Amino acid sequence: MLSRYKQVLFSILLLAVAAIWGASFMVMKDVQETVPMNYILAIRFGVAAVGLAYFLYQGRDKFGWELLKHGFLVGTLLYFAYAVQSYGLFFTTVSKNAVYCGLNVVVVPFLAWALYRERIAMPVYVAAILVFMGVYCIAGPISVDSFNYGDLLSLSSAVLFAAHIIAVSRCSKTSELLPLSCLQFLFASMWGWLFAIFGKPFPAELTWSEWGGLAWLAIMATLLAITMMNIGIKYINPTVTAVIFATESPFACMCGVFFQNDPMTKRIALGIALVFVALVSSQLGGISSESTAESESSNDDKPQLPPKTSQDSKQALDIKDQKESVMSPVQ
Repeated sequence: MLSRYKQVLFSILLLAVAAIWGASFMVMKDVQETVPMNYILAIRFGVAAVGLAYFLYQGRDKFGWELLKHGFLVGTLLYFAYAVQSYGLFFTTVSKNAVYCGLNVVVVPFLAWALYRERIAMPVYVAAILVFMGVYCIAGPISVDSFNYGDLLSLSSAVLFAAHIIAVSRCSKTSELLPLSCLQFLFASMWGWLFAIFGKPFPAELTWSEWGGLAWLAIMATLLAITMMNIGIKYINPTVTAVIFATESPFACMCGVFFQNDPMTKRIALGIALVFVALVSSQLGGISSESTAESESSNDDKPQLPPKTSQDSKQALDIKDQKESVMSPVQ
């Protein structure tokens, strides 16, 4: 069981990941206007794989089928989560995409329960609902009457992101973390290059600003952020992780307010407040759920005595009678 200090430390690490991703919205928006989506993903994940290649080489003695299988699984989920979300943006609004993708915070606990029967503390469920309400307030009013293909893709990406969080949490328990992250990026990049072949060609020229945007997305938002994410997920409950990642929307909103002069309305301020209240609630729930799990685990570790049978009772009575006959005085 993690100490409270370590749990807060890893939670801050995940919060830093959400902040980096929130700041990347502006960069992604500019780069995506020029560079096709699959090339962006292929380059992002490819650079990240190269950045962690040393750790894969260093751990080559432990390289085996299980690590390769885990890397393929989490890498495939990572690519398709990003690709489906980005593709959905072509058919729906940014606000609806953000809200529907934000549903992953609600999907994670139910998916974890369905797959592994993981029990989640009530404060974490409350946090999941609060964070969805917060993202809804930030994104603005949404009409479900206009539900379209893009919304369906956005919902699908929420399930994929939730599955990725759970997969990393489970796979990192038996596979070395940094080699696993390297393989994750490698397979995600391979998927990106594969689909990029069938899409629009890479632009002939890019400005220094666009190259800088690609560098930010590859190094900061992918290599650094997702590696930090994998480290945090290994030690933090998946549902708590999803709640922390939901702060990406408030961070993106605040970056827009400070750097692009976007308006700060009462509705947006309420949404930001709800998300951060949910963050505190998730921390309380994460501690209590881990304590319960530890208690149950310690009880399970205690050796259990086999139940007494009627034969055992009979043997005990015979031994008692023999002792009494030996100790009784001579008549």
